[in-house]
Amino acid sequence: MKIFKYIIWAVLLIYFQILIAPKLSVLAIVPNFFLPFIIFLGIYSEFRFSVHIAFFFGLALDLLYPQLLGFNAIIFVIIIFLTTKYHNSLNKDKFIIVLLSMLLINLSYYFLLWFLNTLYNTNTVGFFGIVMFGILYNTIISVLFLYLISFTDKVKFYFDV
Repeated sequence: MKIFKYIIWAVLLIYFQILIAPKLSVLAIVPNFFLPFIIFLGIYSEFRFSVHIAFFFGLALDLLYPQLLGFNAIIFVIIIFLTTKYHNSLNKDKFIIVLLSMLLINLSYYFLLWFLNTLYNTNTVGFFGIVMFGILYNTIISVLFLYLISFTDKVKFYFDV
């Protein structure tokens, strides 16, 4: 039943990322809601299921930004692998640990994105400052969204028919 719920959340998140996330952009930085959901899946579901969803999310995001086709799919699978392997050693109840973990994941994701963009594009003046702002902005959004997902996962809905 949990897998079915996560699949429904995944489909809704794709629509949310495509339709609503661009309206939340600041300085042309669109928040990436896939990262916190993938981390959530890595923590609360089994690896065989979450790696498929992560790969699917990566392909969906790659179709939105086709200049780096395959980048997000590979990075999301690596994030799922690292999250499922090392999440037990972290204290997820401490806010500062969650904040630093999300900062580290956003740093690695956006620095790889910045590096690949500098390889493909010759005009990257001022791009590093935008990436730094994007890291901070997406870290804040990711932490809030991760806590929102964790809270809604604990809420139980009952239908009395």
